[in-house]
Amino acid sequence: MKSNTSKYLILFIFLYSILGIYLLYVAVSTPFISMEIQKAGEYWVVDDPLYKEWAKAHNIESGDIILGIDNNPIDESSSIKEDKSIRAANNISLLKPSGGVNNVEVSHMDLPEQLITHILLPSLYFILSLGLALYLSLKQQSNSLNILLILFLLSVSLAYISAGASSRLDTIGLYVNGTFLVLCLIFLLHFLKEYFAYLRMEWEWGRKIIVLYVLPFIVFLLSMMTSFNSYYFKLTSDIILSFFLILSLNVFYVLIKGYLKSKSPKLLFILWGLILPILPFILLYALPEIFTEQHILSADISALFLLFIPFSFIYIHLADRLFDIQYHMTRFRYYSMLSLGTGVVITAGIYYIWNGDHLTFIDCARIFVFLVIILIAVFYLKEQIDFRQRKILFSTNGDYIHGLYLSIHDLGQARNQQELFQKYERKIVEKLEVSFLDIKVFPSDKNSDGYNKYTLGEIRRYGKKYQMLLHETAVEKIVLTIGNGLQSVLLRKEELLWLELLSLYFHSFYSNLKLVEELVEELQLMKSANSHRLPWLDKLLWQILEKEKAILAQELHDTILQEQLHLARELDLLITSRMEVEVEKLATIRQQLLDASMDLREYCENLSPPLLDTFGLQAALKKFLQKIKMRADFMLNAHLDIPQFKDPMLYLMIYRLIQELLNNAIKHAKASEVELRIHPVGEKGFELIYLDNGAGCEPNEVFKSTDSMGISGMRERVRAFNGEMNINSAPGQGMRIKIRMIESSDTSD
Repeated sequence: MKSNTSKYLILFIFLYSILGIYLLYVAVSTPFISMEIQKAGEYWVVDDPLYKEWAKAHNIESGDIILGIDNNPIDESSSIKEDKSIRAANNISLLKPSGGVNNVEVSHMDLPEQLITHILLPSLYFILSLGLALYLSLKQQSNSLNILLILFLLSVSLAYISAGASSRLDTIGLYVNGTFLVLCLIFLLHFLKEYFAYLRMEWEWGRKIIVLYVLPFIVFLLSMMTSFNSYYFKLTSDIILSFFLILSLNVFYVLIKGYLKSKSPKLLFILWGLILPILPFILLYALPEIFTEQHILSADISALFLLFIPFSFIYIHLADRLFDIQYHMTRFRYYSMLSLGTGVVITAGIYYIWNGDHLTFIDCARIFVFLVIILIAVFYLKEQIDFRQRKILFSTNGDYIHGLYLSIHDLGQARNQQELFQKYERKIVEKLEVSFLDIKVFPSDKNSDGYNKYTLGEIRRYGKKYQMLLHETAVEKIVLTIGNGLQSVLLRKEELLWLELLSLYFHSFYSNLKLVEELVEELQLMKSANSHRLPWLDKLLWQILEKEKAILAQELHDTILQEQLHLARELDLLITSRMEVEVEKLATIRQQLLDASMDLREYCENLSPPLLDTFGLQAALKKFLQKIKMRADFMLNAHLDIPQFKDPMLYLMIYRLIQELLNNAIKHAKASEVELRIHPVGEKGFELIYLDNGAGCEPNEVFKSTDSMGISGMRERVRAFNGEMNINSAPGQGMRIKIRMIESSDTSD
């Protein structure tokens, strides 16, 4: 089944390559000029050229009679009468009203806008999408998520790069553009259904996604009708755009509802990764084209935003963790709101300055869109410039961000509550230059001087002073009061923000210190009750020891002990038979005893590998991998770059992890290929990656099964060293285990 799917995927990639090359060839072979014409008597004359500067430079004016296109009479052009425009041409022959003939040779170099939007950017997009598809198909597992992601990316790419050929009324370009514009969103919905299943989220949109694949066939048939009769061109275009709009709204609905229910940052990333590229195409081209037949931005310009789709999806699919998407989206929302308000004001001002005589609604919309994009870019640029020039913008005393960083760092060094209070008071007095500061701690009852109305971190002005609730629990409240004696104190907004942020960090540090001190006190009380060992610690160590004993006993019972009992029965038969003992029989028993001894020796080496202490981890792993290759049914591919550690326990832990991973592969994986990689991370860390193409499992179920005690032990061992262990697997799709660990500075202690 998998091989058939891979063949179809390779066929689709091959089809994509052929279609892409052809579509780009159509765009390169004939420049796009989009010159509107009209009938004047028995002649066709120029009405309104799209590229007015180009037309002026080549002496093309309204009213010029068109004699021929590409050395053919104009009447031989099949689309002129219905479309009433010259879409593309290499040369045009015009008759001037004065009687002269103007032969114009059209070149892409004369039309720089079209050269970029119709050739350069589509070519780059074609190569990028093809490279991503090949990478995903060769490097990643051939599961439904990867396949649908590849199909979606290639469909988006075909819909985009076919725009040039479609605008030239090329038959194949029209078929591809309409069909894949709808098909890409169906692939996306199918991908989201599988992705929801991967995230273990409920899919409520509809289970019969396969029914939607009828829509591209409908679009294909409509495109065929258009190729035979251009009368249906506008109707077909509106139907395709309507399908695209409906499917896009369904995608947004699924993602928004899924995010509201799960609050998954991955869904939020996908949502914004789709809204930002697709929304301009819908608002600036699709909707205006359907309802007013006049777009704000042309399709080739508004579709440029689609270039961002591959980057967002590849990142969400390949990255092990996301960056702080909530922070970036909040900042983008903030800049967008500022830009929208400012854009409305400036656009209204421009309209009233010109009294609306020369500006249509479409012109105002274009000005508004341009202003919003420019303003968002300016705000981001200003942010970067402000950061680089912060030493000029802020004085040493006024650099609150830097001062806050130093203050937080100093508070974090406090070793107890008393020291934390002292540092906090000193920072406030130094920074805010106040003469009065009081921190009051009192029981947290309902009648505590009205402080019950305060919220944590809120600063209120109380007469000539400021008050703030620093900490609140069910037992106590801590309130800060600052002022300048009898004089009124007035803090600037930067100072208030600095105080609020510092106080929130104080609350966090205070809570942590209090928790640590309570735990230390509890441990001391437990130790004083028993002067020798803590009972819970003894119990924990005993349980761990007994568990290891049980595992070892089970292994010895199922292997060597059974073999020894079998050999004892063989010897009993020889003794009771009273027959001449056969030499070959004794030789066989001797060999079995030697094999059992070898097995016992292997168990001892597994319990305490002698090569590890004598020759190091590299030699111990080399010998262990040789044994695994002899026992295993799979092909093992290992890349081992052993880092250097101060703590020798880490070498033993790496050995145990690899030992457990490969033993589990032999027992449970049913794989034909296993890959093992280890490499350093930074100066004190390492990353261990295990991959197989075996039976796979459910990651959440693997820790519940009694057959996966080794996996659970690995996870606990990794956690004990402050590491991370992630399992990515599904039934029938192999397993991927990633272990990442950084050696702490106090490990050797």
